[in-house]
Amino acid sequence: MKTAMTGVGVSIGGAQPENKQTFPCSCCKRDQVYSQRYQCTVCEDISLCKLCFGVNYHKQHDFLLRPAPNKDWEPVFRNGKKKTDEEYRKIMEELEAKDELTPDDYDLMLELEK
Repeated sequence: MKTAMTGVGVSIGGAQPENKQTFPCSCCKRDQVYSQRYQCTVCEDISLCKLCFGVNYHKQHDFLLRPAPNKDWEPVFRNGKKKTDEEYRKIMEELEAKDELTPDDYDLMLELEK
């Protein structure tokens, strides 16, 4: 299932995740009255609380964050790490300057596409 950006936020596979005031955390199983909810972009049934997201539960997929029930969904990155446009430009310039690309370079290009 692919994540789609929309004018009013982010959707999962073309559908907005539910806007409920509470949700069960898929990791700790507690019902959360939430200020932050983390939703897997692939698995519709995986919603995490802030604590469980922070310990890298279900780390194989990307997540969306809804800071509060009345806020839009937004992309979220593990450990707060996100490359800036300038970092992407620098990496691309380095790749373009190479005579030959290695398998690691191809992996890096795939990562940049995300």
